[in-house]
Amino acid sequence: MQLGFLVRKRLQGPPCWLGHNPDVTERDLEEVFQMLDGGSMLAGTCEQFDATVRMFAAELGWSRFDVDGHGSFEPRTEETIAGYEKALAKPGKSKFRNGDLTSKKLLQEDLPPEMLAAIRNISSLDRRLHDRVSERLLAYAPPELEL
Repeated sequence: MQLGFLVRKRLQGPPCWLGHNPDVTERDLEEVFQMLDGGSMLAGTCEQFDATVRMFAAELGWSRFDVDGHGSFEPRTEETIAGYEKALAKPGKSKFRNGDLTSKKLLQEDLPPEMLAAIRNISSLDRRLHDRVSERLLAYAPPELEL
């Protein structure tokens, strides 16, 4: 799905009146890879959010934001959000969330095999994009704490 947004095929509204195919293709993926490699597009992942923020700071030349001085970019729980209540809107209780975390995640083993296979097929190009972006983010991984 993300690849479709990046190549402007998954925008809201009816299908393109010019007749363009809304399905993403290998060619679309290669175009996005070229934009990433050429520096005209930046991309990160939620799973590597700290490295993503570091990459944005480095690539965009942020000079007024100290990434290392910010603290953790890990997901917050209701308990850790409590300290920020004055700065943030009160999150409220939810049976599906604990702060930034989803509490009742759908697991692969919860899905019928044919549905899981269909999801993997539909999202195979997205998976490759995610893998490439994750690989690029290794260069921006936060330094390990010295003990």
